[in-house]
Amino acid sequence: PQLGWSENLLAAGRDYLLGRAPALADFAVYHCVWFVRNGPKTAPELAPYGRLLAWMDRIQAIGHGERVAMDAKAALDIAKAADPAPISQSGTAQGDRPELGARVGVGSDDNVPEAVVGELVAFTESEIAVRRDAGELGDIVVHFPRFGYRVKPA
Repeated sequence: PQLGWSENLLAAGRDYLLGRAPALADFAVYHCVWFVRNGPKTAPELAPYGRLLAWMDRIQAIGHGERVAMDAKAALDIAKAADPAPISQSGTAQGDRPELGARVGVGSDDNVPEAVVGELVAFTESEIAVRRDAGELGDIVVHFPRFGYRVKPA
């Protein structure tokens, strides 16, 4: 059914699932449909979905960016010389969201026992970000997706 739903979104005159520009939804759906399109037994299942196939071509044309080889020392030198960009978000504790600026630990829902501890600088429907002191590197901001992670007071 999801193939039909996606096809119908594109039938509304959209180039991408949510409008005229690609969004997170496009990339979240694309990788799933990519497996279907690239499976010799499953690819024919997409034949009735012409708009979806054209959409996949548009997503594929975006590409993967450019990879630049770098050793660990060079990456750490760049991190050490950089300062985290300020995050312009304000907010107070509400529901399951602690107050921004609070000291928290962010950990995964799976079996990883250690949380990343620091100052909560972002808590949105899709992201958690914590500023922490990384010793020699100075302050860094670590970003986590909301899904699969929990935030607790530290």
